[in-house]
Amino acid sequence: VELKTAKAEVELSVGRLQAWGALQAQGHTLQAAGLRGPVLRLQEPLGVLAIVCPDEWPLLAFVSLLAAALAYGNTLIVVPSGSCPLPALEVCQDMATLFPAGLVNVVTGDRDHLTRCLALHQDVQALWYFGSAQGSQFVEWASAGNLKSVWVNRGCSRAWDQEAEGAGPEFRLRAARTKALWLPMGD
Repeated sequence: VELKTAKAEVELSVGRLQAWGALQAQGHTLQAAGLRGPVLRLQEPLGVLAIVCPDEWPLLAFVSLLAAALAYGNTLIVVPSGSCPLPALEVCQDMATLFPAGLVNVVTGDRDHLTRCLALHQDVQALWYFGSAQGSQFVEWASAGNLKSVWVNRGCSRAWDQEAEGAGPEFRLRAARTKALWLPMGD
């Protein structure tokens, strides 16, 4: 990787951490006016979320996925890029004192085997998989057993350096469950 490209990836990664940190500080309650009273929408964590990171943009993709999931209060099991896991491991080592033990768990090894274990594990409530089309299909099939929330890329790559694809609204929708409370008023 060229120095210019690596520097740009680090700068984008820091920006993503700051953006998700600011969102987390705002809270996750939305209000809307309903027909007969206000509607309160609460965004709650998914629980234990497993993330299998893509090989492209190993630092930026890892940070984008990690920050989005943490901003909504999830506990993470992360499989970093198979071709270049060191940036993710360095970030976790640097952040180890910031998080409680067990909040972020990084696992390295055979990517297909780890994906299989995470997809079949009954205590994992959600799985984000960024890999091959065949792997995406397996994740969807294996996760059906416990109705695991799944986000797969079906073998398509993302433009992680673009805000819309690397930190857009889809991340907010995938990182939390939205529950609506209707507060009736009047008749």
